[in-house]
Amino acid sequence: MWYRIFWSSPFRRGLSALFILYLSIAYIFNPGFNLLLHYGKLLSHHRKDGIGADADASSITDVDVIHDIGEKGRLGHLKPLKVAREDAQKILKRLKEIKNEKMSVGKRKELMRKVIPDWFRHDMDTDTDTHMDATEGSASGAEPGMDGAKKKQNVNNGKEEAKINNNAEKEIVPDIDMDTDFDAVQPEEPLGKDPTLSDVNRANDTSDIIRTLRNKSQHHKESLCPRDINDISTTLVVQSTFDRLPLMKQTCERWNDPINLVVYLTVEESSVVWQQTIEDYTKSCPHLKLIPYIAKSDEERKIKYPINTMRNIGLDHVMTSHVLVVDIDLIPSQGLDQAVHSAIDLTIQARVDDDGNSGLDPKDAITIPAFERKVDSDIPCETLHDCHKLSAEDDTFIPKSMEALRECLKEKECIVFQSDVNWEGHFDTKSTQWLESNHTNSLSTIECFHSQRYEPYVVIPWCPLEENARQMLAIRSPRSPYYDERFHGYGKNKIQQIAHLRERGYNFVIMPTTGFFMHHPHPESETKGIWNDRANHDLHETMDNLYPKYLLELHHEYEGDYQITPICQRNRLHEHDHSR
Repeated sequence: MWYRIFWSSPFRRGLSALFILYLSIAYIFNPGFNLLLHYGKLLSHHRKDGIGADADASSITDVDVIHDIGEKGRLGHLKPLKVAREDAQKILKRLKEIKNEKMSVGKRKELMRKVIPDWFRHDMDTDTDTHMDATEGSASGAEPGMDGAKKKQNVNNGKEEAKINNNAEKEIVPDIDMDTDFDAVQPEEPLGKDPTLSDVNRANDTSDIIRTLRNKSQHHKESLCPRDINDISTTLVVQSTFDRLPLMKQTCERWNDPINLVVYLTVEESSVVWQQTIEDYTKSCPHLKLIPYIAKSDEERKIKYPINTMRNIGLDHVMTSHVLVVDIDLIPSQGLDQAVHSAIDLTIQARVDDDGNSGLDPKDAITIPAFERKVDSDIPCETLHDCHKLSAEDDTFIPKSMEALRECLKEKECIVFQSDVNWEGHFDTKSTQWLESNHTNSLSTIECFHSQRYEPYVVIPWCPLEENARQMLAIRSPRSPYYDERFHGYGKNKIQQIAHLRERGYNFVIMPTTGFFMHHPHPESETKGIWNDRANHDLHETMDNLYPKYLLELHHEYEGDYQITPICQRNRLHEHDHSR
């Protein structure tokens, strides 16, 4: 039967022979030829570059490792098992070296992309492969077989191209998700047409690229979080204009952990007084890091003061396990940094499981109660200079201790922060009840929010502790979200961060009665004046309209992912004294 079908006539014999020839070429001769050809190239590359069994692991470069994996990263599995094992050891050694180097997250991620074999990146398509090869070729400056002069010329050309096309190359290189926070995986969101962050120094960046909820997966790229944090400490991140810097003197004396101060400078201030300011503060406050933000225009400070952009710049420079973001007019009590450390220890102890394993790096937002120093009408505080003199000439004007705070409240010289103008802002901290409880070694949990206008000052985890690492190749991005830079000027810029933490499932707790913040009196800022002047400016309306839109974005981003602190039932609202 088979003879009749395939071989009974010259025509059928011809078709059958052509079909057999096609199968032989497609599935035997062609794969065999390619296997021999590429295997020969690999052996030639080993012998010529000295990468093999006798190669010195310290002499190879990132590009050498990539080429040694195989041309276009697809033929690494064709190498002899012994060679593959040796190359794998070299890759792991290089990754360990990168991990221990002090560099930004973006730089570390870029180096690790070069070291990781291309065949490990399963989501890479053909077009990306082509671009990747071109990029690595220009970076390495040569292909195997080039002579020395030509290789040197290409290296120089590659360096020049890298300077010009830096951002373009970073978009070409595919993301292999090495920056994932493995303790709290966030739902990934396509960036689409939203702008990504530039890799230039954001403190001097004049572009319109901003960090928002929509491009949150890019926020960490300027972070300086190290990979070897084993101790708990908290960086105080502060933003300020240059004229309010005198207030930093008391903060430096009372807070001994790191302080990142981002200062808004006019062009004139940056060129005339800034360098001397750095020298003066370096001597008097060695744990203070001054970071300049140069004004983009004369009107920016009045209309679009970049308060959240400056906060994010300060967060980029945090290198500690926790962070606390405040404004410069919030003065800490004496030793608040140590009180915060003890409170963090309490959150860790509360997470000890049945096997005795401590819940390191828990996602708790530790609320610091805030109070406000009032001044009588007969006390001069109409200018910044007059207000600053009040504390400069009287060391007790801003209470340092819990006893001094109680006395100040008793004399009605202090009140709960903004309780007379914005009672919702700090209502759920219940500062008066907190102070009366005198619980110095326990935390209290905020069970619900009475308002989405609640905006306490909170300590949150930032750089991951080394003990929390679950993936050796993971780049350690900050564990908490950045601020949304669409909020500027005055109003809603801090509430939006609290709302984000809430949607991310943070547990809000109040620290023991061991420390607090005290607001220093000052004249109304020009930006707040514009906020209140609704007749001539739209800042108030713009921020008020943006906030509910932002809350809706948060709801769609995290809906169902985390258990959040609920909103209290409305009938409970009137059971409490608003002054608390």
